[in-house]
Amino acid sequence: MLGILKFWNVLGEKDGEEDEEESDDEDLAEGDEDESDLDLAWKMLDVARAIVEKHSGDTMEKVDILSALAEVALEREDVETSLSDYLKALSILERLVEPDSRQIAELNFRVCLCLEIGSKAQDAIPYCQRAIAVCKSRVQRLMNEVKNVSGSTATSAVSESDPIVQHSSSVLQSGDSVADKEAEIQTLTGLSGDLEKKLEDLEQLVSNPTSILSDILGMMSAKVRGAEKSAASSVMSSSQMATASSSGGFESPTVSTAHTIGAAAGVVTHLGVVGRGVKRVLMNSGTAESSANKKPALDSPPNKGNGNSS
Repeated sequence: MLGILKFWNVLGEKDGEEDEEESDDEDLAEGDEDESDLDLAWKMLDVARAIVEKHSGDTMEKVDILSALAEVALEREDVETSLSDYLKALSILERLVEPDSRQIAELNFRVCLCLEIGSKAQDAIPYCQRAIAVCKSRVQRLMNEVKNVSGSTATSAVSESDPIVQHSSSVLQSGDSVADKEAEIQTLTGLSGDLEKKLEDLEQLVSNPTSILSDILGMMSAKVRGAEKSAASSVMSSSQMATASSSGGFESPTVSTAHTIGAAAGVVTHLGVVGRGVKRVLMNSGTAESSANKKPALDSPPNKGNGNSS
């Protein structure tokens, strides 16, 4: 008996430990759910920033980390922090790369977006203009390089001093570089067009902000009117369906023709049951008048006979 009690006590202790572990796991899960993915990403990037900043000097790692922090902050709707991180990354990048680098154009555009979201369209215009200038400058440089490469390949093809193997390898390398540069020129040209459209929108917003607001309000009112019309049409269709079902349903009461005629004429009618339950219409006022007229006619012969006898 004592052995059985000890066995149950051991089982109870194990169950209690398992319950405590499950409750601890649930608490940890609830704590993890409280923090969103953006919060966790921002914390990890902030730790990386602290580690990188311990080392002196400008590196591309700092630029990448600051840019990622700025992007996460913008997703968290922290515009001021995002703008500060983007500006720091841009200042470091300008000391590391060429003035017409695509990365400089990208960071200028991101700063422009931050300022636009923060309702600072006037401050966003210079960064958009700078991004356009960088893209156009790089396109011009790439076009010059393509011309130089094509000219050098033409002169090398004319010369016969180089060996055949070296000549073929140089032609292949120059062809690959020309194709890459032409693809980049096409990409940058498209980006320049998009940036110019963005600049036009910003300038219009600065010059006439009320027109854009009125357009937005007009679109919202049009949507509201459309919703009201659809709601009214649905109500009308439902009412028509209800009328049709009530008038032509299987359970709708039937009214006799005589009853409807009598009701239209203003005469009260009663349905009398005669014989084997067959319904018959009895006209109260009409039948009463006809019976009253018929009775004197039937009674008149006896009265005449009585007069003659007298």
